[in-house]
Amino acid sequence: MILNNMLISILIVFITIHSINSVIRTIDDCQLLIVGGTTSALGALLSASKLIDTRVCLLEPTDWVGGQLTAELLSVPDFAWHKIKDKDNFTLPVASIDRQQENLNPLFSKIINVLGNTGKCSVSPNCSIPSLFHSQAVLPEVNNTRIFYNTVIKRVAKDGSGRRIIQVDAIQRTPRQTEERCRFLSEELPDWYSKDDSPWFTKIELSFTNFQFVMEGTSWGEVLALSNASYLVGLMEQFDGDTSGIGNPLCGQSITFDFLQQLMETPVEEPPNPLPEPTGSGNYTFQYVSSEYV
Repeated sequence: MILNNMLISILIVFITIHSINSVIRTIDDCQLLIVGGTTSALGALLSASKLIDTRVCLLEPTDWVGGQLTAELLSVPDFAWHKIKDKDNFTLPVASIDRQQENLNPLFSKIINVLGNTGKCSVSPNCSIPSLFHSQAVLPEVNNTRIFYNTVIKRVAKDGSGRRIIQVDAIQRTPRQTEERCRFLSEELPDWYSKDDSPWFTKIELSFTNFQFVMEGTSWGEVLALSNASYLVGLMEQFDGDTSGIGNPLCGQSITFDFLQQLMETPVEEPPNPLPEPTGSGNYTFQYVSSEYV
């Protein structure tokens, strides 16, 4: 009787462990694993897809690849606009040279040919509507790769030497409903990174193994942080062509979006909208002041 009870207990434990492991899907045939949904991750995907074929995998945290390039209100490639003169007053019209077909990036030219050119952009003579850019130009270029949408990484495992990543665990979510929802970012992100189902998503755990290369393409450097890897931070130039090595931390491109953040002495619950008026700062406009001042 005792033996039978022990066998039943062992069987229950085995069934429980099997049921837990059964919800973890293992992917072991990615040669290159690109983690992140930034524009740099898209660039890596486009390049690698030409070389490695179907063994390239991208973990995209949203339902839309391309990062800022494809998600902005209007995709605007930056073009040169200036003229260069030497001491003999020889003029080189950089703007017109930059726009000549033979000097355009081949992929960009192909995209413009597919979409047409909506024009009327602030910094570019060529621009396109994001939804068309994504569906008609980007996706056909990467249709021989695997994109895991709505997927964020949770853990990174290294080998015994501590110098090589051998496993990346991730969480993939599926929306329960298609209608738009309005939640704070502080509510949305913890949901993304939790393996538990929520009223908004069902989840599945993914475990990527047996890959040869991992590429960091996240917005927050998650692969670097989770693997405790050493890294270098790029230094922003003081101006185009600056090679002094001094850099300027205030020099950069225009801000895509801003947000209000309030520092509290102790953790507190998210306040309801509207958020309290900011204190100790002020409201600025880019119309009259420089980016360095802001």
